[in-house]
Amino acid sequence: VRDNVRLIQNYLTEKDLLAESLLEGSEDEKFKIKSTVERILNSTKVITNIVKGVSEHGKLTPPNKTAICAEDFQRIFKDLFDQIIINKDVKLCFEIDDCTLIVDKSLFIQVFKNLFENTKKYGFDGFEGKKEIYISMKCEEKTKMFVLKYSNSGNPVKCTENDYWEQFKTEDKQKGSGLGMSIVKEIIDSHGGTAKLEPESFTSGHTLTLTIPMKEESE
Repeated sequence: VRDNVRLIQNYLTEKDLLAESLLEGSEDEKFKIKSTVERILNSTKVITNIVKGVSEHGKLTPPNKTAICAEDFQRIFKDLFDQIIINKDVKLCFEIDDCTLIVDKSLFIQVFKNLFENTKKYGFDGFEGKKEIYISMKCEEKTKMFVLKYSNSGNPVKCTENDYWEQFKTEDKQKGSGLGMSIVKEIIDSHGGTAKLEPESFTSGHTLTLTIPMKEESE
């Protein structure tokens, strides 16, 4: 565990220093450069807190949950898509119920940042077909769960589901999807939810189903 934490801390230090240096010289640059740097810094803070919680307690510290409406989430999805994907050939599609999620906003921004970055690196790398990302958010009254689906039309997953979620796998993309997906699972777990890689992901495209309880267990 200590070796893994040290690896991430070194990675974050490099990213943090890079972002700080870019930000200092970006006053006369385009707004997109500045917003990208600020996003890197925010991610560094979020992941640092994750590392601290896992290294000290063996798990993520309890999330700071607030109510976020579907309209706000749609705006977050669109902003992250514009900042990360940066490809006019990729289409973003939504299907979102009018509902409110009780989640840690900064952690959920990190979830979808990691999903978009994973898609950019692996989903569309060398893919020649139609490029689409589809996000749906449904409220299931029967199970009292929010169900979020994230899928892309690109390359299938080339590893087992266990390897897909394996923590701290950063080099061999045939055996794992990197640090980002293990963080996604850690965040969903901390909200009492589940993260599942759907079977069709191994033949075409890539589909994740994330579930989050509608209410706190004590309510």
